[in-house]
Amino acid sequence: MSGLMNTSLPLQHAFAQNASPASAVVAPNSIVPRADPPAANSQNGLRNPSADVTVISTSPETPAQRILPLEVRVNGAPSGTWPLLDRAGQLYATEEAFEEWRLNRREDTKPITFRSQAWYALNSVPGYESRINFADQSIDLLFSPAAFAATRLASEEVEKLVLSPSIPAVFFNYDLNYSQSQFRNTGSPGSLTTRDLGALTEVGFSSNWGVLTSSFVGRNLVSNDPALKPSVRRLETTFTRDFPEQKLTVRAGDANTRGGIGSRSVYFGGVQLTRNFALAPGFIT
Repeated sequence: MSGLMNTSLPLQHAFAQNASPASAVVAPNSIVPRADPPAANSQNGLRNPSADVTVISTSPETPAQRILPLEVRVNGAPSGTWPLLDRAGQLYATEEAFEEWRLNRREDTKPITFRSQAWYALNSVPGYESRINFADQSIDLLFSPAAFAATRLASEEVEKLVLSPSIPAVFFNYDLNYSQSQFRNTGSPGSLTTRDLGALTEVGFSSNWGVLTSSFVGRNLVSNDPALKPSVRRLETTFTRDFPEQKLTVRAGDANTRGGIGSRSVYFGGVQLTRNFALAPGFIT
């Protein structure tokens, strides 16, 4: 038994010696035969199988890159699902994500290109912290309040309306009502016919000082009934002047108040000073 030898190990060892180092393909963490002569067993002349192999470990030259679709929460506020680039443990986001989250990066931040798209490092934002929860595929991003874009609300200044020059003018408004009624007289032959003419008029005068108006009502202006006498009555006479700069209106004479819900207007004679925002279209109170 001591003169026998293991023929499988020397054949494997000879293959390793004849192989070209330049053409050999080695997988990471793979086991290959050693090139040095095997150690002999001092007792029976057999080789030690454990001395014929060695372990070779390789590492990639470029950092690993992968896309992580995660549910993003920015400072506790849900922001939807976004793809984040994981590059050697460093997280990157697209320009669209930064705009959606309203984050300001440092001006000297340079992007990296992955799959023909620019990605920016999240640590380029002040106060950046992240906590990834792989159980529910979410990430909590924390940033400094000063890193967010400021929002300012401002209304555009409304241009003042240019008033046209006022010229003296006189106007007259009227509303006429004519009625005719015919009654059949049962006691005598023929019929009884009555006629009536009514009018509601308004006359006014305007100038740089304001507008002066007066209204009248006329009843029984045309009537064939001797018992109905013609009458004309003045209703309202008012002088009105507007102050557009102060948004004020002054009325002198006969005026009335605006009644609220469930109330009636009150007619009075005197002077009324009131705010009139209709003089400034577009004005926001």
